[in-house]
Formats: sequence, C-alpha cells, structure tokens
Amino acid sequence: LLRPLVEQPPVEAVGSITISRGVAHWPRHGRDPLQVLKCADEQLYAAKDGGRNRVMLAPPPDEQPERVAS
Repeated sequence: LLRPLVEQPPVEAVGSITISRGVAHWPRHGRDPLQVLKCADEQLYAAKDGGRNRVMLAPPPDEQPERVAS
C-alpha cells in the first residue's frame, strides 16, 4: 500500500518518487542478523536494477529471487 501512495502525487522540484525494497526473512536467509541484512540489501539492488519501484523477496538457498510486486 505504501508504494502507490508515494508514487502518485509528484513532488514539486523533485518529480515522482518511487520505493524499491529488498526483503529477507530470519532465520530462513541466515541465522546471523548481518547475514540477513546483507541478503535484503542484495535484493534491494536487484529491485533497483530490475526497473525500480518494486519489492524483491530473497529466495531460499539455490533458487532465483522472486519479484513480489511491481
């Protein structure tokens, strides 16, 4: 719900704003909190590289990332 609310009204002097997010789940993506944050950060950059304004969920080990929303 947050992405559409942020995206809709253009901001004067800036233009439109979008939100990209990377999501990882503890303990599925690591037992160490720093490992989970690193995994979420990697998915954030995957969301940005994929066109921005999307959410990417970290995959289980040995699987591809899942695009949650565009």
